[in-house]
Order: sequence, then C-alpha cells, then structure tokens
Amino acid sequence: MKKMVMSLVASFLLVGSLFASKTEVPTIPNGCFASGKVFCTQTDVVRSGDNKVIRVTLFAAISMDDYSSINEITGFYFDFAQWPTYAAGSPSIEFVKSMPLAPITVDGKKVLRHYSYYYTKAPWPISRSKVREVAYYTELTPAPGAAKSIHFEAITDQVFKVPGEEDLNGAEGLKYKAGDLHVKLDTANNQYLVFVTTDVIPSITLLPSVAAPYVEAGIVAVFKGMFGL
Repeated sequence: MKKMVMSLVASFLLVGSLFASKTEVPTIPNGCFASGKVFCTQTDVVRSGDNKVIRVTLFAAISMDDYSSINEITGFYFDFAQWPTYAAGSPSIEFVKSMPLAPITVDGKKVLRHYSYYYTKAPWPISRSKVREVAYYTELTPAPGAAKSIHFEAITDQVFKVPGEEDLNGAEGLKYKAGDLHVKLDTANNQYLVFVTTDVIPSITLLPSVAAPYVEAGIVAVFKGMFGL
C-alpha cells in the first residue's frame, strides 16, 4: 500500500512539473520546405546524462485552407482512437489498440491520457518490437513564437487499469518517451507550422543509431496519416 501511494505521489509530482516545463520551438532545417515541400524530419541521437536518447523532430506546413483553426489541428492529434487509421497500411507500425483514458485534473488543468498498444518494425533478428504505454498530454504556456504548446510523456512508474486490456505496469517496450508539440501561425503564407519533437529510449538492446530509423518511421507514419501528408 505504501509503495502504491508513493508511486501515485511521484506521478502527480511529475505531471505537475509539466506545467512548468520550458520548451523552445525547433529551428526549421535549411531546405525543409523548399520546392513546395510541406514536411521534413530530423533525427539525432543525443546524450542526456548517462543516457543516449533518440530524438525525432517533425516539421510540417499545413494550409489554413484545409484547417479552420489550431484547435482543429490539435483535435486530430488528440483523436487517439483514430491513430490506427492514421497508420493503416504502414509497414513501420501496427496498432493493436489506441484509445483515450479518462482525463485527470492537476492544479486545475486538464491532462489528457492516451493508451496505445502497438508493434514497430525492428532490425533483424528482432523483427518487431511490442510497445504498450499510457501517455499524458498537458497544454503549456506557449513557447516563444508559438500559438500553442503541448507536452507529452509516457508514464513509466504507475499501474494502469485499461478497459478490456491487461493491467499495464509502467510502460512496455519503452524506458522513456517524452516530447513537445508546437503550432505557429504563419499568416503571411496562409499556413500553420507544426513541430513535434519526440525523445525515445527503447527497451530493446540495440545501438541507438541502429534503432533510430525504425523509431522515426513509426512516428512519421502516424503523423503523415493524421494530416494526409
């Protein structure tokens, strides 16, 4: 019982800290939107303390003629039940389940929760990697230059009861996953600029440089399907 209480306290402290997160909008790489392109990615292996982290950043230019508001764009992102549809047919990621869990309120702010169970393609001899996670999504004070900023993080220290699924103890297939979504208004070019940065440490024992293209491919498949890119 004491262990459960301490886990819950730790989780609420973590979520509470998200509201104070300070993030920056990524710099768009040279040539990202050249020659009419509307999407590009940048993937790196970065060091955080003693850990090597796979960092995938997505950049998209989305026409204001196709979406009426920033809330409509984030609404597609938060439509968690549709993520399997977004990724349908992708060889890089296959969803078994994706669904919203009941939101919670921390310090008067709503935290959205997303349960997902999926397989990502992996190099031989692993073939594919199983992942189950519950991610928390929290709207932040917009970063400088952004109209909306959202932080997300897979919770790894809590037991979740998911309707119709086995209990999830932390996360499966992930040691760490967190990131930020920013949306900027580019009225001069009649478009929204969308930035999504995701930091991942998989549980599989592969060199991060080997795993990185597979992590990137799964994230890209969902995002591109989300907005028809």
